[in-house]
Amino acid sequence: MGKNKINKQLITHIVLGSLALICFMVIAILVLCKYSFKIDGFNVAVANGRNKGLTAFFKAFTHLGSGFITIPVVFIGFLAMFFVFKHKRLSLFSAAFFGLTCVANFIIKRIVRRIRPEHLMIIEESGFSFPSGHSMMSFALFAILAFFAYLFIKNKPLKFSLMAVCGLFVVLIGFSRIYLGVHYLTDVIAGWLITFAMFEVFVIVYNSKLLAKLDKKELYP
Repeated sequence: MGKNKINKQLITHIVLGSLALICFMVIAILVLCKYSFKIDGFNVAVANGRNKGLTAFFKAFTHLGSGFITIPVVFIGFLAMFFVFKHKRLSLFSAAFFGLTCVANFIIKRIVRRIRPEHLMIIEESGFSFPSGHSMMSFALFAILAFFAYLFIKNKPLKFSLMAVCGLFVVLIGFSRIYLGVHYLTDVIAGWLITFAMFEVFVIVYNSKLLAKLDKKELYP
C-alpha cells in the first residue's frame, strides 16, 4: 500500500474518531447538566408499540450484548487468534480495545450517574443508565468481528455482507435496550459514539509501524 494512501487513511481515522468523541462529550455534558433531549421521546413511542412477540424477542436478543456473552466470545477469540492463528498484534489489540470499552463504561457511568427511565422499564436492570453498557460491549465485539472479516475474507460480497450483519446486530441490540425501557435513546447513541472513537484509536494503533514487529505477516488493511 502506498504511503499517500496510508496517510489518507490515517487522517480519515483521526477525523472520524475525533468527531465521534466530540459528539459524545457534548451529549455527556448535556446529560450532566440535566438537559432534556427531545429525541428521548422516541422511548415513549417505542413503548407504545410494544407487543408480546416483540417483547419476547428483544428480551432474548438483548443478552447478545451482555457481558455474559461478549466477554467469553472475545476471550475465546483472543486465545484462537494468538495461539492458533498466530496473529499476535490483532489478538492483543482486540482484547485491549474490548477491555478499554468495559473500563470506560464503568468509569463514565459513575461520573455521569444518570438514572434509568424507570417508568418505561419492563425488565429489571440495576446500575446507572449513561452510556449503555450493552450498546458499548456489543459495538466493540461486532466491530472486532467486522474488522476480522475486512482483513481476512477475500470474497468482497461475503466480506461486506458479514460486516453489514455485524452492524445490524449492533443496531438491534441497541434498540432492544430502548424497547425494554432500560435506556434512553441518548444512552445508546452515546455508547456507540464513544466506542467508535476508541475503535478508531484501535485501528490507528494496530496499523502503527511501531507494532508491525509483533506480527510481520499482518499488513496495513
